[in-house]
Parts: sequence; C-alpha cells; structure tokens
Amino acid sequence: MASYLVVCMAVLWSAVVAGDKSDPRAIGMARTINGPARGLAALGVNPANLGMNGHRLIGISLLSIGFRVSSELMSYDTYHEFFTGADGPNGVREPRFLDEADKAKLLSGFSDGTAVSTMDFEVMPVGLAAYHPEVGGFAIAVKERVGLRTVVPKELLTMLLYGLDPEGSSFTFDRTRISGWWFRELNLSYGRPVPVSLPAEAELYAGLGIKFLAGYGVMETLHYVASVANEPTGGNQYRGRLSFDYRIRRAGVEVLDPDKGGGLDLFPAPAGTGFGVDFGLAGKVYGVDLHVSITDIGSIRWKRNTVETYSRYQIDITDPFLGTIEDSLQYAVRGRNRSAGEFATALPTKLRIGLVVESGSRLLPSWFPSGILIAVDFTQGLNDSMGNPDNPRVSVGVEYSGIPVLPIRTGLSIGDDSRLRWAAGVGLELTKISFGIATESIPLLFDPGNFDLYSISAGFQFRF
Repeated sequence: MASYLVVCMAVLWSAVVAGDKSDPRAIGMARTINGPARGLAALGVNPANLGMNGHRLIGISLLSIGFRVSSELMSYDTYHEFFTGADGPNGVREPRFLDEADKAKLLSGFSDGTAVSTMDFEVMPVGLAAYHPEVGGFAIAVKERVGLRTVVPKELLTMLLYGLDPEGSSFTFDRTRISGWWFRELNLSYGRPVPVSLPAEAELYAGLGIKFLAGYGVMETLHYVASVANEPTGGNQYRGRLSFDYRIRRAGVEVLDPDKGGGLDLFPAPAGTGFGVDFGLAGKVYGVDLHVSITDIGSIRWKRNTVETYSRYQIDITDPFLGTIEDSLQYAVRGRNRSAGEFATALPTKLRIGLVVESGSRLLPSWFPSGILIAVDFTQGLNDSMGNPDNPRVSVGVEYSGIPVLPIRTGLSIGDDSRLRWAAGVGLELTKISFGIATESIPLLFDPGNFDLYSISAGFQFRF
C-alpha cells in the first residue's frame, strides 16, 4: 500500500478543469463562482448559467490549469523549525529536542481533533462554448481531475511526541482517512431561458450537464478503527494492547501499480468508467441573479486492478522481545491484500447556491460606483466521496472592471478546512483573447514560510 501511495503522489505532482478550482476568475474571487460563472466556467458549476448573457457567441479555452495544496498539519516554517535539526557548533545541524512548548505548538493545528491535508489539480486542455440569446448556450470540454486527501488524528501525533505513559495510556486512531482519485471527463452541457410567464424584469433559466467519465485511479478508506494502549501489571512489567480493524480499497491503471510493470502512458485504457449529471436553475429579478445547482450526481465503476487491503487484528503483548511479535505487528499495521472485485465510487456531489449583484441593481444606492460585481456563494458537499468536504463553504467575491480590459478580483472564504482564506487575481480582457491569473493564498506573498495553503490558477481563452 505504501508503494502505491508514493506512486499516486508522484502522479499528482507531475500532472500537467474549468470550474471552481481552475478558472482564474473564480479563484481570484475566492472560488465565488456559483453565480458569476459564464461560458466554459459554468461547466461543472451550473449549466443554467450557459443560457444567460455575459459571454460571447463562441469561446475556445486552451489549457486552463488549477493547482491547490493545503495542510492543517503544519506550515513550511513549522517543518523547518522542528524537523530539520538545530544549528550546532561549527555550522553543523544537530538533532533538536522538543520541550513542552514545542509539542503544544505542533499539536495546535488539530483544531477539531484531526488535521486535514489536500492536493487538488484540475486541468481543462480544451473546451468550446457557444451562445445565442434566444437558443441558449452549449459547451463541451475535456477535464482532468486529480486529488489526494488525508486525515490524521491528533492522538497519533500525541503518541509520537509523548510516547506511552508509564502509568498507563490509550490512543485511538479511528478518524484516520486517506482518499485519492484520478479521472477524466467529457462534459456536454446546455442551458437556456425557460419559456414561462413571469413578472416584469424577471427571467428564469434551466440547464443540464452530462458527463462521460474515464477513471484511472482511486483509493478510498471504507472503515478504520485502531488503538494502542498499555497498562502496568506490577514489577515494572506492562501489557500492551494493539487493535486494528480497517479496509482500504483501490483500483488503477498499470502506471499506478508497480507490480503490473506499468510505464509512462498519457492515454492508458481506463480502469473504470462512469456517468454523471449536473442540474441547475438560475433567475434574474430586480437586478439580482439567483443560482442553484446540484453537480456531480453519478459514479465510476472500477473493474481493473481492484484490490482491498484489510486487517482485523487484536493482540496483547507481554513480552516485546518475543520473536513472533514483529511478524504480528507487520500483519496488523500493513494488512493483507485480496481482490476487491468490481465496485463503484460516487462522484463528489455538491449543492451550490449563489447570489450576484452588479452596479446598477435596485438593491444598491444610486451613488454606488459603476463597474463592480459582488457575489456570495454557499456550497455544501452531499457525500464524503473523493475528498468532498462535509462542512459548508461560504465565500464573498468582488470584481472591479472600471478599466474594462483589466478586471481586478478579490474575495474571502471560509469552509472546507475551517480557515479564513483571502484570494485575489487579475485578468486581461481583449477583443479576441483573454488571460487570467489568480491565487487563493494572498498571505503567502507576505509570509511564505508560515502559511498552509498554496494555490495558483491561470488560463487563456479565445473568442469569436
């Protein structure tokens, strides 16, 4: 399993989708995209937005890339301070011995008893969107979606820092989780005005997106219960108790499985296939846009190289030097492998709600400056598949286009990892071409070592 994880991480870091993780406009507004998304940016967000104005008749996007890495476990400064030694005589680094203050600082990142680390890569190599005011909008694109998410319980680091208490102690690691995924989707989406009678100045739009999926790798924790305990038995003797009960399932193409002799292949035959849909509605009333959608309804069924790693083991140790203990521990911790057969993994289904107010809206005072768009998003994961966060995410984004060719964006968000994030970005909007660049980690520019999120997004678009 360890070798598989290493290969998975190598693939993640070497990966060369429009949406809330790769669209520069969205990233610059702290991923506040549920309402403002138009054209290709609406793919995977709200297909109804394709039927609304705000994008050209034909748009072609080439190589839109999003990259995001975050960790609650530690920042770069924390790693450098505690895990690279201390300055010694003659300029030689020496081991650093941690005191109570050091240990407390290391444990401070576990705000709710766990530390979550995530890596997300989204790439849209090419996409095309077409729009007509009466017919609506259509878009098609290929997207690559790759990610890794780990959850480390606080008690694991506590045990490593303090060890077993001579008076007796117990540590549980039940909240340990790991998940990884790599799949490619062909997304076809359509949105249009709904021909119904509405009050004056009100409009309604509906949209549908269909996704054909090719899965190349997945890992998911189905069940994890583990504990380590010790108790004194008298006469400086102790009894140790270890309990492991877990199941981790995976599947993947040969390039992810060293035992299969896989080599580099940018277009391997998929290990699984699937189907997904997006539904969306959008409306305009008195200068306010309202948007609601449910995205990524569907699953991928995995058929190739499916493996389940499992362990169900409990042992009491009274003699740690007994020769059979080492083999027992390896079995308990590393587990055993067996065929998992065919299995399905749900897509990371989300509920998205957005609100947009622009300069000139009746909700804003007459003195409000022109060229400003304000958006608010609420996003809630409806399952925990493929790193889908359980907690809701709320964000506020602002775009200023007082200089039409040079829009400036910024935003704040909280959720996903329960930390306040500040984002900013800038675009270049010319007649036939646009370019955008943004980051969701502005504090990184001021204090690059003491920050736990690294994010960048960039993309080009041609219009006709």
